[in-house]
Amino acid sequence: MIIRSACAGGLDGILLPRKGCAPLSLFAHKPQGPVAYILGNESEGIGADVFNLADKTLMIPMGNDVESLNVAVIAALIAFSNSP
Repeated sequence: MIIRSACAGGLDGILLPRKGCAPLSLFAHKPQGPVAYILGNESEGIGADVFNLADKTLMIPMGNDVESLNVAVIAALIAFSNSP
């Protein structure tokens, strides 16, 4: 499994679950080393087996009654939040 290989390689598994499931914002998180971000699909989310492999969970703050974001948008936000 890719996630187990990443963890074995020293990466922290960071999970971005459904809205409101994590106390720490993606934008407040400052990785200290290599990270593997785990993204689920919009309707199903992330399965329990994968969820249990994560080292940390983060959330993306959303307003104006937004319920979810497209996975491509989330990937762009991750790239932005990790840029210098």
